[in-house]
Amino acid sequence: MDKEKQDDITGAGMSAASKMDVDAIYSYDADTPPAKDRYVPDAALQEELDSIAKPPKRESRLLRNLMLIAAAVSVVAFIGWPHMAQVLNTPIDFGPLTTVCLFALVFFIYNVARLVQYIHKAMVEHSRASLSYHLIMPTVSFLVLFGVGYFEFKHQAVQLIITPAVREVSNEPTAVARCDRILRNLLDRGGGYYGYVYPGETEAHLNPVVCNSIFDWYFLQDKTASDDMQVFALHTPLHEAEHVRGIGNELMAECTSLEWTEDIMLKLGASRAEAKSVADRSVEYQQGRNSSASIASQKLSKYEGDCKDVPSQRAGLLEE
Repeated sequence: MDKEKQDDITGAGMSAASKMDVDAIYSYDADTPPAKDRYVPDAALQEELDSIAKPPKRESRLLRNLMLIAAAVSVVAFIGWPHMAQVLNTPIDFGPLTTVCLFALVFFIYNVARLVQYIHKAMVEHSRASLSYHLIMPTVSFLVLFGVGYFEFKHQAVQLIITPAVREVSNEPTAVARCDRILRNLLDRGGGYYGYVYPGETEAHLNPVVCNSIFDWYFLQDKTASDDMQVFALHTPLHEAEHVRGIGNELMAECTSLEWTEDIMLKLGASRAEAKSVADRSVEYQQGRNSSASIASQKLSKYEGDCKDVPSQRAGLLEE
């Protein structure tokens, strides 16, 4: 055999061997292990990488369905809740922040469900894939829910706390204390009003500043050591309750509401000393004798007068 023919056979043999190696690397069945020099990612790691790049379709559908449910509930609540609240005789209302809380809750539940599903799957498959990524979204969604939920809780809690006092003072069983939403406060009555009542209605509207001060006194200070703004805020719903009862004169509404202050503070959980302090300081503000109450003195300046000339309304109301 000449040298040229031998080289051709050797080359053909090497090509065939090389082809067999390539086939062994890239073409094998389930019973044939891959070549040692080929990198094959761990199945759990590959699945995690895929989930990061693109969530499974069923999870996307779940999130979409939950969001649609939340949107439907929001629309129904906006339309039907005012009537339902009257039927239930509750001061709880449904506003834009309530809707945000609802969507934040849905998003949080979705992310927690994904986390639980991932942990369960990792335990079953004994996967060592990182848990940190799957903790990010539940944590973020919880912080968002906590943030908006806190402000919504403040809004609803003050309404629930003050409404019984408004009903007692106004002698109107359907009266409610209504903390104005910030947007409505800006667009509706606006600055300058700490409280107001529309003629013929039974809602005592309160400025968000008043409601925040009541919340701080009730929850954060254990109903003690009230500052000037809190004293004014605690008295404001009692003044508006007199308007709900039908008293249109500002001085009369101010003077008659002062008769209720101490008893209402006791019913709100204040000590007798604190209740008396709030009642006495409310009288001082009305008479303009306390110069430290700058906000209250300015707002009550138009009520200045002698309450001794105003007949008591409470005595006759209690006799009824």
